[in-house]
Amino acid sequence: MIVNTIDSVGVCSEPPKKPATSEPDDPPPRKLLVLDYADEEPAKEAEPTPPEPSSPAVAVLPVVGEGSKEFPVTEAMELEWKASYPGVEVHREVLRAIQWARDNPTRQKTVRGAKKFLGGWLARAQERGGAAAPNIRRGMATPSEDWTSPEASKL
Repeated sequence: MIVNTIDSVGVCSEPPKKPATSEPDDPPPRKLLVLDYADEEPAKEAEPTPPEPSSPAVAVLPVVGEGSKEFPVTEAMELEWKASYPGVEVHREVLRAIQWARDNPTRQKTVRGAKKFLGGWLARAQERGGAAAPNIRRGMATPSEDWTSPEASKL
């Protein structure tokens, strides 16, 4: 292909000639390698099985998916979570999370996501301030207050 250029005086001229070399101007066309995997099935990722309890299960979270339909919450897990979330009554919150899963069957977790779900539940409970926060935040009296005191009767 020849491209003409206009020089500074406005005269049309041909582009400068390249010196003759042994290399061609255009690189050779690339060859494409096409692999056909139509005969092979895509590899399925196996649904993980719940961990073998090293300590007794204290609660069981219902899960969906292939394989086991229950995720055992062990004492060891609860001890680990108690250390990570010191302001939370871990066993109570785990039971609340399990009840939520039972009440919302369309939003149940898989075996693979069960531990993350429980960890997130406990983290939110910690952010709320642990066990006593819901009563305090709503402005309600806590059970430890004396309901018969003169100050309570003025309310």
